[in-house]
Amino acid sequence: MFNRECFSNNFKILRTSYSLSIPTTNKLLHLKSTSTIHYWETQKNIPSADMLINIVDLFSVSADWLLGRSSIPYTEESVSAAEKALITDFNATEYKWQLMVTEKFIASEYDNVTNRKKQYSLPVRANIVFLLRKTVLENTEYTLTDIKQRNVDNAKFSEEAELLHSLMFKKIRTPIYDIEVNL
Repeated sequence: MFNRECFSNNFKILRTSYSLSIPTTNKLLHLKSTSTIHYWETQKNIPSADMLINIVDLFSVSADWLLGRSSIPYTEESVSAAEKALITDFNATEYKWQLMVTEKFIASEYDNVTNRKKQYSLPVRANIVFLLRKTVLENTEYTLTDIKQRNVDNAKFSEEAELLHSLMFKKIRTPIYDIEVNL
């Protein structure tokens, strides 16, 4: 049976740990109704199976943790699956993954799966997936050059692009959005 309380609590931990408003979360998850998030967080409704996959891919968390079946939010399998989905989504846009690597927007250490697993913690990898989705895939009005040079008028976007760069190139080695603090 679906544990609404566990899902509701864990989803809210994710949303608040990532400092996301309900409207921003709606946009990132491509939800049509502005009340959906509220209903999830108040246990009045539950997401579809497809939406659960979208949530775990956005935040790179284990579905078992999100549903209250595990106390471990990040697993190698959940983060790797989210990274694989991210690369697939990038390759479906003008921002091809290899172009991002060639342009040095993606660190070569991160591009190499073996190195990625050795050099980045699971929470940092989850943060990178989230920030890549939020800053690049959700902001298609900016060019790769704009993003790479952080040449954008939107202050919030510029701050997130800088955080992404700091994580990607290991200037910061701890997660910026740390859900484990709120567990």
